[in-house]
Amino acid sequence: MDQGDEVNIEKTVVAIVNLLSSYSLDAKLVLSLAALATEFGDFWRLRKDLTHKSSLPKEFCLSMAILKFESGYLVERKKQPVVDELNNLIMLILEVTKSISELETLRNNYTSANVPGLLPTIQKHVYGTIASIVACAAQIAFLKTNEGQTQNLSQWTEYLASVHEDLEKHRRICEQQKQIEVYWKLVSILRNPYHESSHEIVDILKMLISTENDPHLLHINDGSTTVDDDFVIKLVNQGASIDVLSKKDVLLLISSLDISNVDIKNLQKIYEGIKGYKHYKMVWIPVVEQWTPERLDLFIQLRDQMPWYTVQMFSSPVAGIKFIKEEWHFNGKPVVVLLNQQGEVENPNALPLIRLRGMDAFPFAKAAEDAIRNLDNWLHLVANHIHLSMQSWIEKEKYIFFYGGTDQHWIKKLQGYIKSIDLGKFLNDGGDEGNNTIESVEVGESEIRFWTNIESLQFIKEDDETRRVLQRLISNKTENGWAVLVKGSTVIISDQSAKISRALKKLVIKLQSEEENNFHEENFETIFKEYHKQVADMFSHSCQINIPSSAANIIPKNMKCLECGQVMETFISFRCNKSLTTNTQNSSADFVRIKPRNFNACYPSYPGYPPYPPNPPYPAYPPYP
Repeated sequence: MDQGDEVNIEKTVVAIVNLLSSYSLDAKLVLSLAALATEFGDFWRLRKDLTHKSSLPKEFCLSMAILKFESGYLVERKKQPVVDELNNLIMLILEVTKSISELETLRNNYTSANVPGLLPTIQKHVYGTIASIVACAAQIAFLKTNEGQTQNLSQWTEYLASVHEDLEKHRRICEQQKQIEVYWKLVSILRNPYHESSHEIVDILKMLISTENDPHLLHINDGSTTVDDDFVIKLVNQGASIDVLSKKDVLLLISSLDISNVDIKNLQKIYEGIKGYKHYKMVWIPVVEQWTPERLDLFIQLRDQMPWYTVQMFSSPVAGIKFIKEEWHFNGKPVVVLLNQQGEVENPNALPLIRLRGMDAFPFAKAAEDAIRNLDNWLHLVANHIHLSMQSWIEKEKYIFFYGGTDQHWIKKLQGYIKSIDLGKFLNDGGDEGNNTIESVEVGESEIRFWTNIESLQFIKEDDETRRVLQRLISNKTENGWAVLVKGSTVIISDQSAKISRALKKLVIKLQSEEENNFHEENFETIFKEYHKQVADMFSHSCQINIPSSAANIIPKNMKCLECGQVMETFISFRCNKSLTTNTQNSSADFVRIKPRNFNACYPSYPGYPPYPPNPPYPAYPPYP
């Protein structure tokens, strides 16, 4: 071919672009590709029918080939490499078209994604891709003539590969800008709510979980799920659109796959309780950084226990993950965010209320939290489930020892000491009913629920005294043994196993001694405090207060030691309790960030755009054969 033929391909591209001048850039490309698809589709189908087994008679296929083309080239094996090369180039054109379409969508829908230099780049690559389409059409025309003369398309393939790489680089940058824009839009709406429509709750959820690629993202739990070899969930039904949550108050359960059965059972009760309120819905958003076959199996097991909506295999965009972690303080442990119909956050974490009060706290608003804050008898909220008589003991102002830990030898000794104490030997502690025993409860099988309730109460209680008591309880949780003495609903002493057992031992020895004692002058509480202080003064101490990172909003600027009152040093600690049910990113690892008291969050400066890559030199068209 001479130079005149090379110019013709350029003239053809110009003619196509002028013909489609009223269409957008990506539409020009799609329409050009559609024209090629029509031509190539006939060619590919007939060739397949003639060279492979087909349900159609071969004579019929030959007749169709003669009507449309000269049929000889369709069955020549020597043309197979040429046909494969043509097919590969068309597949690459499809990928480039997809990238250009995605870039155009980002550029048109997100202001921040429309960065300088992007439009000329897209224009240039659209023209180059249309030129590749023309080259493919010319190759098909050459094959039709059956003259043995074809083009070398390898240069076009190399050119489009470089175009595709450049487009993907631009797409990643635009996607970053989109995520920044979506994040700050979420922050703006939820920090300063404005209500332009009753569907704002849906708009927020669409930004949060990104429904662009899957309009039916919500799973309805009806058991119609299978898993294929690529670990992708397939639903017999099509799922539900996020729009089903329009004009609803939504309880968003956000968690990793490390969620306890206790929490699931609590939420099941809430789900049953809100069935009578048609404007309330529940949705689980499982946050998993990277899906694996094991995590997918666990996800399905957990989802099957949840009768409410589930976001299917949620792989949140950067904006959604960032917002959930920074604004709603999600750190892998479950939170339940209550959004009303207008998209306002009614409660950034209703889970503590749900754990402590269940449906009695419905609709989980500020009034329910205030009721718990003002409650003096908070002990029954965390301990009623441990023993059937717990409420009765608390009401009768009885002494109760709660204890637990991993040291069974110490637990047996403690139980023996408690049984040896006769309250009748103390002032008024025998009671009018002649009950001279101290009640004791080992926190064993109920341990998870007990500590979960303690931590939940810490979120809600604001008075310093109660918070100190709760902090001491939580700090002793990690010891081999711990014990708490209460009278009614009042906590008297909470400490480690060694100090509690030594104080009790001294008291028991004194009670069992032959010499007359004067305990009738004082009650058990006073005497035990005195003995405990004597023992505590003999110990050096290392006081440690553990505050979950999910409680970052209540961390004070400084804290005093619970033992001696000195101001404590501040450390940031990390803890990982890895299990088979925990993904590596969202384990129960704790990360505590200290924040000063009276800290007022402000909008950080908007991050600048990432550097935009320079436009690569546009390669010259390969010589036309």
